[in-house]
Amino acid sequence: MIFCPLCNESNDEFATVCSHCHSFLQNRIPHLDLFDTAWGVLENPHKTFRTIAFAEHKSYAFSLFAFFGIGLFFALIFFFKSGDRFDSLLQLIVLSILCGIALGGCLAPLISLLHYRLVKTAHGQGHFKASLAVSAYSLIPIVLSIIFVLPIEISAFGMYFFTFNPSPAAINPGLYSILIGINLFCILWTIVLFVIGTKISFGVSYFRAFWGSLTSIVIAGFLCMWGMSVALNRFF
Repeated sequence: MIFCPLCNESNDEFATVCSHCHSFLQNRIPHLDLFDTAWGVLENPHKTFRTIAFAEHKSYAFSLFAFFGIGLFFALIFFFKSGDRFDSLLQLIVLSILCGIALGGCLAPLISLLHYRLVKTAHGQGHFKASLAVSAYSLIPIVLSIIFVLPIEISAFGMYFFTFNPSPAAINPGLYSILIGINLFCILWTIVLFVIGTKISFGVSYFRAFWGSLTSIVIAGFLCMWGMSVALNRFF
């Protein structure tokens, strides 16, 4: 809680205007700068997620989810080893980008709504836009992996990265292990950021933040796995 210096009314921690006398409590943050905020999430997540919670407009959230959708679509093709369903590597890349953007657009409200409802049941004090911003900016490590690691995987292994015959681990086991290790590290880093952002934005304990964040990820992940399995069997 934050108290108004004029009327001593108690207000929400992230309020900028007093609910009683309407005087300013703290500086407004109308928009977020993508690169400064992304760097801040990596360098000082506690301070940056507080800034994100204050921001009136949760800028670039859907753009980050679009990148995430692209990476997730590639990851699902990798998981199901469905590369042989495509005529060429170019077709796989183009369809993954187009379908991934659409997937990210669908996941943004889905994950945010799941997260919001779960954290609210744990007595969180935030709102839906806070869930959208927290889940989006927590994806920064994965987005960086998509930008820098995915091109290396595709250029090093080509279509074989998405097939069993031969396995990419058999082609270059050292490089394959390093790249997969980086991907896993980025996923774990994203989960940690998601928990930190949830705690700060919703004012819950780390345990409740972890429960709400992980549960929403598991449910959304299960739905994506099921949807991708159906799509591959029906359209490819």
